Amino acid sequence: MRKVIIIALLSATLLVPGMSLAQLDNIIGITNSDYYLDNCLVGPEGQVYTVHLILVNPVNLDFGAGEVRAVENVGGFECKLTATGSASILAKRFPVPSIDVGQAGSLIVGFSEPVPVNAEGYAFLAEVDVLLAPDGDPLQAFSLVKASPVPCDSSTGFLYLNPAYPPSITGSLAYLDADDPDDQLVAATWMSPWDDYPSFMLEPSIVATDARTWDSVKAIYR
Repeated sequence: MRKVIIIALLSATLLVPGMSLAQLDNIIGITNSDYYLDNCLVGPEGQVYTVHLILVNPVNLDFGAGEVRAVENVGGFECKLTATGSASILAKRFPVPSIDVGQAGSLIVGFSEPVPVNAEGYAFLAEVDVLLAPDGDPLQAFSLVKASPVPCDSSTGFLYLNPAYPPSITGSLAYLDADDPDDQLVAATWMSPWDDYPSFMLEPSIVATDARTWDSVKAIYR
């Protein structure tokens, strides 16, 4: 209960004056494109990549006096974000000035002003810079959501979402409905809600592609 009050106060303290996805309500996920199920990235090792933490189809099931209402503005959020394998989190940026009081991978964030839910039904919660280090080994093969366009079955870097510690809502991620006059806290789940299944994967691109290109260049001078 104390942390619920904390994230609500963070939003209030910082406040300055001034669907096709309906089957997946209140989902927090990680993506690297405008396609929210694209949770696999393939690229050269030793590079830094930016991925997005997003809230998909936020719906407040208890707005005001008990109304079910689509959320239009997000006042903050909480989750735990960790990296394993050859992935390392280097930096996190929020869409508006914010305060994050989370520790040890937990994000407990209050926004200075409401972050709107866009016309496609999702809100951007954070940008995350991730390093894909060289010489990583695939930990195991994973099958992504079927809609994902890339299998990513040789990934070496993994990002996981889990509830923040300690959670405001046991077993859940959470966010704030900035327009709810009574109780702004709303429970959310994540992709994918299993401790041993990553929410996002990074796979090194195939080095052989560069080798073929170099062979074609050398052939010109023979």
